[in-house]
Amino acid sequence: MPQEKQKHKQDNKEALAKAPLWRRLLGGVSLGSVIMLRHWAAWLLTVFAIVMICAYAFLMYVQTPGGRVWLGETVSRLASSDDLQVEIYFDAISFTHVAIPSLTAADKKGLFLRVQDIDLSINPKTYFVFRPVVDRLNIDQVYLARLPDLPEEKPAVAAPKKEMGLPDIAAHLQEFNIREIHAGADVYGQEQFFSLKSRITLSPRLEENNIDIELGAAPGRQKSDLTHMHLRVSANENENLNVDMALRDAAGGMVTHLMGLPKGYDIDFSLQGEGPARDWAGTAQLRLGRELSGHFLLQLKNNQRLLL
Repeated sequence: MPQEKQKHKQDNKEALAKAPLWRRLLGGVSLGSVIMLRHWAAWLLTVFAIVMICAYAFLMYVQTPGGRVWLGETVSRLASSDDLQVEIYFDAISFTHVAIPSLTAADKKGLFLRVQDIDLSINPKTYFVFRPVVDRLNIDQVYLARLPDLPEEKPAVAAPKKEMGLPDIAAHLQEFNIREIHAGADVYGQEQFFSLKSRITLSPRLEENNIDIELGAAPGRQKSDLTHMHLRVSANENENLNVDMALRDAAGGMVTHLMGLPKGYDIDFSLQGEGPARDWAGTAQLRLGRELSGHFLLQLKNNQRLLL
């Protein structure tokens, strides 16, 4: 047997020596490529293993009471500035779930925003497709006592104009609900309560985009017809963009106050349209009180100009 193996090796060497030069070069390149690929694969697997070990160790740390306190202080410090102080507390953290019992924001006049019980469910797909995929984001209550008192920023140097286009955003928010939005009287003149329900999918592929947002009165808090807004944006396989939007706000409501409309004015606005995204066309109707009403045609030309 050893003699047969040795003879077989010798025959292979002789055959290789007799082979054309191009075949020998090709064989050498193939062998080098295989060796290089093996080294690259081993390096990538090693890096991946190190990253996963570090991520697991970090996750184990932030699941401890001390780790959650450290994470809350770190995030609060990064989100704060000289004019805005943010405090956030974490209750539970994992690769697929984050629970935040409290988030507050204050300016130099004091506290103006408080958010309670944020529950975030992350789809494991996030870590493979490298874009946010959120199954559910629920917030129990948002209390906005007043608008923040922040200094006006200095105007930035005008950047060169770029061609308009769809934003390069890729995210999937399957469900986003706020049980109650409590706005104080200092926001727009009187205290109001709202609820928000939405489903949002944003993708570079137009036909995969889908937006469905509805803002209405919180159950049992106020009349349902005082303020209502819905926005639905979707696209089909033919890359036609469908838009359906409506806004109704009674006199003294949030929108009328923010727009500075005279006392007693209400607002009713609707927008519908369908067509290619770059040359989209729609119709809008607007009524302000009993003094002004109109019908408008909107046309988007080559995704650059909006004609009214």
